[in-house]
Amino acid sequence: MTPDESDPLPSPFVFPDVAEAVSRAIDKRADEIIRAADAGEPPVTVLISDLGELIGEGIYWRNAERKIKALLTPAFETAGKKRVGLTGLAFGRCYRRTDAPPICPHSATN
Repeated sequence: MTPDESDPLPSPFVFPDVAEAVSRAIDKRADEIIRAADAGEPPVTVLISDLGELIGEGIYWRNAERKIKALLTPAFETAGKKRVGLTGLAFGRCYRRTDAPPICPHSATN
């Protein structure tokens, strides 16, 4: 894991207003994010309805992924990736509960 994958803080190249919008969307959709993670779907897709028109660069989606990971840890662990097809983020992380078997079809442990 590279340092930027584990760091939930925004990059210095992320505009503060966009970073704030990402944080607000994650707070607003926290329950949906957890349900998506439980279902083996990339939680980042939950944010498309709130941020899809605002975010057009991968750095912002990757920042959202870092913040989602921080929200889900330690109850979840990364379990692979699925195609999401967002500009700058072709694949989104899938998760599984730390005490549950893998639920993502692209899991490294499957």
